[in-house]
Amino acid sequence: MDNLDAFNLRDHAKRLIVECIRLGTADELKDLGLAEWAHMPGFRGHFSTRSRNYATTLGALRAAREDHARDHEITTGRPRSSTRTPSS
Repeated sequence: MDNLDAFNLRDHAKRLIVECIRLGTADELKDLGLAEWAHMPGFRGHFSTRSRNYATTLGALRAAREDHARDHEITTGRPRSSTRTPSS
């Protein structure tokens, strides 16, 4: 993170990252691991957090992967190794 100008970041995000790195070097705050997580400000949550109104669900992604794998196995003649349950 030596050269934040090389990244397409807004000024606010740059300031947050710089401050996390600065605070992460303070002896009394080292246990928080702020410097290791400096790239995360503004992310707004866990990678799997998503709005069900505007995005797909992880279950739908899983089903699509299984459907694709099943279709690919069928077209290549390989036996089907697993079955998808309706609750997935």
